Amino acid sequence: MNKKQIRKQLEKEKAAKQYRRELFCCDAMFRYLWDGEITMVFIPAYREWGIEVNDGGTSFIRIQHCPWCGSKLPESLRDKWFDITREMGYDDPGDDAIPQEYKSDQWWSQGDEKRLPS
Repeated sequence: MNKKQIRKQLEKEKAAKQYRRELFCCDAMFRYLWDGEITMVFIPAYREWGIEVNDGGTSFIRIQHCPWCGSKLPESLRDKWFDITREMGYDDPGDDAIPQEYKSDQWWSQGDEKRLPS
């Protein structure tokens, strides 16, 4: 690798670490969830964390604080997501016509800051 490639790789790794710090509030949360032994849910489009309910469905209990370090987790954007998609003319959250950026974290992580709660 030349210096330019190394610099580019380091920048990519730095961006990945920054994203990890934004998504996981502590190393314990990252470690326990990464190994897959703890069944927690993260809904990227809504920026919501929860504990999975083992009822055979997709139910989960939303949490607002990290179970390991107690840090407050980022505010859920569920209501904002529904407001925006309704403004766009979509009443059904499962509508296939909803733009792809709204089916992931892209709309809030790389989107228009004016859309987010202050």
